[in-house]
Amino acid sequence: MPFDELNDELNQGPVVPDGLADMSETHQLARQVVQVFRSADFDNPAVGQDEVVMHTENLVFDDDGSVDHDRVVGYLVIINRFLAEILWSWDAETRDLYFDHLAEMVNEWSNTAPTPWFDTDPSPLDTEED
Repeated sequence: MPFDELNDELNQGPVVPDGLADMSETHQLARQVVQVFRSADFDNPAVGQDEVVMHTENLVFDDDGSVDHDRVVGYLVIINRFLAEILWSWDAETRDLYFDHLAEMVNEWSNTAPTPWFDTDPSPLDTEED
């Protein structure tokens, strides 16, 4: 194949045969995720974050309470693409500050709820004395 033809073929990008993948459900899920974030309470971070988690659970669980694994994978892809949009729009200094913030936040989580936590362990929230 001549170089020009190869270059033209590469510039077209990957071609998915008809019927192999239906992205309409993923696109609909992405729209729903946008609505979840748009409707969150940004004045009260604790409440807003809880709302996001609860609404997200509604997106990935079926009506019978079982996990829809395809929707979970779709959700992970969508969230990573949304996060990438933010991260790549920032300069290096802003990204570094954000990564430092995330590292501190994870440390706080680790101190608040040590892992692993098992049902046999005393609850960190149980303050009653024996």
